[in-house]
Amino acid sequence: MSSKNSIFSSAASHIPIKLLDVMIIVGILAMALLIPFLSAKGGFTITFDSTGGTEVSSQKLRYGDAVAEPEAPTRENYVFDGWYYDSEGKQKFDFENTQAEKSLTLFALWSEEE
Repeated sequence: MSSKNSIFSSAASHIPIKLLDVMIIVGILAMALLIPFLSAKGGFTITFDSTGGTEVSSQKLRYGDAVAEPEAPTRENYVFDGWYYDSEGKQKFDFENTQAEKSLTLFALWSEEE
């Protein structure tokens, strides 16, 4: 087949490859953005364990939603010290900079009143 009969001229022969590269990249990015939404199946639940304090309602969120800081629970003879990822109080939950990415339980930490 001569170059006169080919579909692409030599100058344009790289365009389909570049277009294919762009299409692949766009497809990968679209999948990366859609997977969290598709895998959530209705969203995530943030559960608050007040560890002896008044009950705090859980929150149903979608991927990337901000977790709203609930009203602090109360507990007789104790002061509320915040919400933590663990019941020992090793890592405090940051409501201002954390988005919902999975279901989790947060634990209230308490200090005895003086």
